Amino acid sequence: MDPIMLAAATALVGAMATDAWQHTRAAMADWARRTRRAEGLPDELDEARARLLLARERGDTAAESALCREWALRLEPLVDDPADLIRLLERPVVINATARDDARQFIAGRDMHVTGQ
Repeated sequence: MDPIMLAAATALVGAMATDAWQHTRAAMADWARRTRRAEGLPDELDEARARLLLARERGDTAAESALCREWALRLEPLVDDPADLIRLLERPVVINATARDDARQFIAGRDMHVTGQ
């Protein structure tokens, strides 16, 4: 599994349980519209959020991890240019700092230049 995609998915899933969710959802929906590849993404995000909240309520960390892997696979065909993903990752309302740092570490390992915030 591509580590950049896994970092992005982890950031996305992590944001699903935060107060910034509506901003995150809107940013992802806008990104999906711009790429013209992900019709139905907002509904899929809502369903994934419901699954995440249920998993967290039950303390099911395996389900949360599986959701991250699922979204990594879901995002991968939508991304042509990793720079697009990097820009999305650097939006502060989209991800938390830990996920952003993890993503940067993965990206740095691929010899890609990332400007920091």
